[in-house]
This record gives sequence, C-alpha cells and structure tokens, in this order.
Amino acid sequence: FLRSGADPHRTVVVPHGVDNRTFVPLPPDERKALRQRFGVDDCFVFLNISVMTWNKGIRPLLKSFAAVAERYPQARLILKGTEAIRRSRDFIVSDLKTILTDVEIDRVLPRIAYLGQSMSAIELAQLHQISDIYLAPYLAEGFNMPVLEAMSCGLPIICTQGGSTDDFTRSEWTYYIQSRLEIMEVDHETRFYLNPDLEHLIELMSQAIEQPEFRHRAAQFSPQFVAQHYTWEKIVDQLLGVMVHK
Repeated sequence: FLRSGADPHRTVVVPHGVDNRTFVPLPPDERKALRQRFGVDDCFVFLNISVMTWNKGIRPLLKSFAAVAERYPQARLILKGTEAIRRSRDFIVSDLKTILTDVEIDRVLPRIAYLGQSMSAIELAQLHQISDIYLAPYLAEGFNMPVLEAMSCGLPIICTQGGSTDDFTRSEWTYYIQSRLEIMEVDHETRFYLNPDLEHLIELMSQAIEQPEFRHRAAQFSPQFVAQHYTWEKIVDQLLGVMVHK
C-alpha cells in the first residue's frame, strides 16, 4: 500500500491471529507416536502449506530441497496444497519439470508427500506437529497464516526476509532468507516481489538439520510469543481499538 502511494498516517496494520488451543506443540511421546503413524519417525521433515502458486516460492523450494536431499538423504518434504480451489498439484508438477534435472527429479520424488484434500484445523495442526521446520521461501505474501500456525506449534521457521512475515516472526526461532526487492509490470500495473537467494536458502536448510538447538529454541519460545500477542482474542481487541479510535 505504501509503495503504491497510500498515506502512512491513515494506514494501520492489524494482523491475523491463530487458534492456539488447536495449534499446539505435542509432548515428545505423543509427537513420536504421531510421526510413527505418518511414517516419518526417522526423517527430517520440511513443511509448506500453500496454494502452490508462483508467489509462494515453490520453485526455489523444490530446487533447494533437491540440493539438501543429496546431502541429507533423511530429508523429506510435505507439501499441502488446495485442490478444492486451485490446481496445486499441477503447479508442482509443472515446476518440477521446469526447474529440476532428471537426476534431481529422481532424487526428490521419493522424498515428497503431496496432500491436496481439504483438511480440518486439527488435521492441519498435525502436519505442523510431525514436522521439523516450516519452510516459506515466498516471493510475495499478504500475511502467510501457516507461518503463524507453525510458530504456535513450536516449529522453527525459514522464510523470506523483507516480506510480511518480518512483522510477526523473531530471529530467536526464524532463519531469514536473504532477498532482493524486484519490480515487474503486469497488465500495465507495477508489481513488487522479493527474490529469495537460492544458495542462502540451501545453507539455512542445511543449518536447520545440523543445529538441533535452533529447533529446541523454537519449541520453547515461539508458542509463548504467539499466546502473548497473536491469539484471535487479542487480534479482535486490536481491531476494535482501531475502529473505535478512528
């Protein structure tokens, strides 16, 4: 809005919230049992939940995962799309064929699980609860709700620096992907997007696997942070405060 000329004095940001009674960290024994049920007990799981369109950064995600999977054969990637409203699977297939070599495709396919069906909040929370890292190398976002839900579940985050998630993530449990702001013209309209650095993304994914203290720090601190600032009750209070003030 501001880059497009909106008056900053009349602009107030009220974020989304999260149901932190559903999106919760599991005790270690329950998490282990759930991971066994999903067949990922001996794996390191990256998760992305999105419609899989270009702005979600699926191409850099797949390319970086191909590199990481070569170094760490235990790496797995869960992609949760939305077939009900967008053909997420088709986007992924197209991106795989476009950006990966045949060797990379052979390496990646056995290590990817795609889920396209509609899910309840409890089922979505389980995806976070079985995962080790939430991965969001996006190019453009309005907010990115799954990042906040992942934080509520105690997951560490790897996300693009310079975008919407800067507002509600913290460096204690977030690795920020270096990016550069770029501009393009689409239908005579100026659009802004971020270009995440692929090599830095690969480096951060590797660090996340190698550094368990990063994951432990997220499990300890991020759910508390969400509970203090981003429950739906607190967000509604913020919204009402803006409305009354204006």
